[in-house]
Amino acid sequence: MRQVLWHNIQLLQEVSRLPEADFARLLGFSEENYLSLKKQTKDVPLTAAVRLSEAFNVDLHGLWGSSIDRKAAERYFHRAPIELPERYSVGKFSKVRSVLNLLEGVRLQRGEQYLENLLRHSQIPQSFFDDPEKMINVRFLTDLTELLAQRGWSSQQLFALGQMSYQTHRQSSFGQAMATYRSWKKVYEGLVLNHSGAFDRNYDYKLHLSQEDRIIIDAVPREEVCEALNTDVFDSETTCFTRMGVMSTASCYASLPASIVTKLKSIHEGDGRNRYEIRPSATPLFS
Repeated sequence: MRQVLWHNIQLLQEVSRLPEADFARLLGFSEENYLSLKKQTKDVPLTAAVRLSEAFNVDLHGLWGSSIDRKAAERYFHRAPIELPERYSVGKFSKVRSVLNLLEGVRLQRGEQYLENLLRHSQIPQSFFDDPEKMINVRFLTDLTELLAQRGWSSQQLFALGQMSYQTHRQSSFGQAMATYRSWKKVYEGLVLNHSGAFDRNYDYKLHLSQEDRIIIDAVPREEVCEALNTDVFDSETTCFTRMGVMSTASCYASLPASIVTKLKSIHEGDGRNRYEIRPSATPLFS
């Protein structure tokens, strides 16, 4: 782990373009102490690692065990215009608005600093998410939900983050369009047939069944997304929990309680699609 740490430190020193004495001061060391630690590949104090994390917008824990996107670290340190790290810039079929509910939910529950530290895992500055129309690929959502799960967030909590969609978007143009539907059935038909592309272009959403008290929606991975990301499965079960949360609150735009959502089929269990059953509920989520 210390070898990985020093590989990353060396990379960041190169990225900084600072002389060793100045880079040592950035970490809070004298040049002599820094060179001694470097020669012996000793571990560094947490305070020094935090300085690196903040200066280059890299994950604190990842310094000991992850690869770093060099260009993203360099652009952040030198205050260049924001560009997505390579991992998230290929096959961009999602709008930033599709993750704003998660980011807002995390911020409300754990605070601004927790969210900022979480985003450093992706090396994407928080300011990137100020424009909901920007594009990003689905790997970001997958990585974010997987990281939350690793840090102890349960499936119920991930579902609840998805449910923040209504609170986050009800005043937007999307929310205003959704509010024109007056019945439970119509709001879900409108979501699938007219508005799903506003959030997620990684799947083709189709109505498998539409009844007054039961809707079944299929989400089929789009071939062009699979080709761009060179994979047949580009998300995880954790993203499904948040997606189900989003679906459950679509009914809130029609001033109705959040719906009950059950997954009937799963790509991760060998099916060619995710299939969700949605039923109305009498229990209000928001008042």
